[in-house]
Amino acid sequence: MDAVLYGQLYNEAMMGMDTLFEDMKDSLKNFNKKSYPNVFERMMKKYGRVWLCIEEVYNHDNNKEAWVNKLAERFVGYAKELIDSKKWKFQKENLQIDCNMFVVTYVIPLVLEYKGNMSEPFANAITACWNEAFGTQMECGNYDTIYSGFRTSIFGIPFGK
Repeated sequence: MDAVLYGQLYNEAMMGMDTLFEDMKDSLKNFNKKSYPNVFERMMKKYGRVWLCIEEVYNHDNNKEAWVNKLAERFVGYAKELIDSKKWKFQKENLQIDCNMFVVTYVIPLVLEYKGNMSEPFANAITACWNEAFGTQMECGNYDTIYSGFRTSIFGIPFGK
């Protein structure tokens, strides 16, 4: 891969870290058993180019761990800026909760669903960086794990599919 292409892919991947939060509000609003598969698929298509850029740089970078850590720091740094931009403590706390939920239910599963060489290392880097920055105990989970958490019965009586 030539240096120009590498630079373009690198920049596009970095910029992609900032755009992920654009979908947070709508995604969380539609976080239910019926809507989750469609929202997830839409986001997978929308950010497919970002995952591809991350994957290409990862595959051609000599220090893969440093690359995914740099991306994770960019992603978490952007989230921190969003949260810090709120004036009142309750606004910051509410946004922090939303960001945590978004990362656990969409971002990490999207990265893992890409199923590239970078997927697991990048998901782990995001998780570690997030936990350190926000004092959380987040763990990686894939789409199937998240989707299986939706209720399918009440008192043993099945409903919905």
